[in-house]
Amino acid sequence: MGQNGRRCRKSRTVFTDLQLRILEKTFSDHKYLDTTHRAKVAHTLHLNETQVKTWFQNRRMKWKRESPESTMAVERAKGKDCASMKASDQRKCPMYFGSCK
Repeated sequence: MGQNGRRCRKSRTVFTDLQLRILEKTFSDHKYLDTTHRAKVAHTLHLNETQVKTWFQNRRMKWKRESPESTMAVERAKGKDCASMKASDQRKCPMYFGSCK
């Protein structure tokens, strides 16, 4: 705990270029890692498993956010269609042909 009874938070991990290249390459091959593979990657990159796990969680969220198909799938799962989406998201919608308003 810190001076004012607050918990001390671990500082943000700054990954090296090599670590990022290997993490990105691994992510392009496998969107999800099992515990064995995660341990192997962590050991190879001199990181702990929590850092690798968190990096993959964050990277999957970025991947989903940037994927037009996932935007529509999420909206469909929420029971929405193209017409009920924000204008910026409508353009990403695979079913959008300018007719949604």
